Amino acid sequence: MSEPDRGELLRLLAHVHYPATRRQIFDQLIEHGAPEAHLARIDELPDETYVEPDTVLQALRHGPG
Repeated sequence: MSEPDRGELLRLLAHVHYPATRRQIFDQLIEHGAPEAHLARIDELPDETYVEPDTVLQALRHGPG
């Protein structure tokens, strides 16, 4: 399976209300119609609180996968 498009993920993350936990981000992305590939990546995040889209992307770069 190919890596989800980071630009698209960043656009979706811009709609999230921060600060937010992994679960809150996941739930808000569902509300915005995020594709399964993005939801799967968010589900890999450490269970922390994120303050902005960039912190989410940084955690994804350093996480599994």
